[in-house]
Amino acid sequence: MEKTIWADHTIINQHLSGNQQAFTALVKKHRPGIYQFILKCIQNHEDTKDLSQKVFIKCYKGLTELRDKTNFKSWLFSIARNQVIDYQRSLKDIKNIDDLTTDDSEAQQIFSTDFNPEMASDVVFRKKVIYRAINQLPHEQKEVIVMKIYSQMTFAEISKVVDVSENTIKSRCYYGLTSIKKILKKWNFQEYGYHEMY
Repeated sequence: MEKTIWADHTIINQHLSGNQQAFTALVKKHRPGIYQFILKCIQNHEDTKDLSQKVFIKCYKGLTELRDKTNFKSWLFSIARNQVIDYQRSLKDIKNIDDLTTDDSEAQQIFSTDFNPEMASDVVFRKKVIYRAINQLPHEQKEVIVMKIYSQMTFAEISKVVDVSENTIKSRCYYGLTSIKKILKKWNFQEYGYHEMY
């Protein structure tokens, strides 16, 4: 038997009508995407867990004030984005979210002079290389790429989160992907396709 996937606005209405399990269903549905978005931005699992929890607490408290429930996903990611920004501002030694990088051991492995070409055939290693390339992007391009690729959001949804036009979002995504391709070519990983990001 196929499992029914309810639309967000249907689940929200059930929650507001007193169904105590409805909000849990909403969290289960969106937690993976929110977690991936925050993790790709701050690169810290423990803090990502904390921020994800804060996102859904704010969501729970603010649902009654959400006018257009069909825009729930964009609204939820706006909360997550603000949490990431607040987190970045709270870090004393980090001036910009784009200064957050992968851990030193991983960086040393990727750029080691002892690099073994056979490592390039490892899926996990390839994904690390590609994400490190994403991390080189300007913040405006990086957040769009993360939401589009890792959180599987549409351009329209991202546009509402970032509060810029859909064409601007498409432009940032295009230039971001173009930059990633150039970075990978510089690192001699030009054979990788965009599908490797998934």
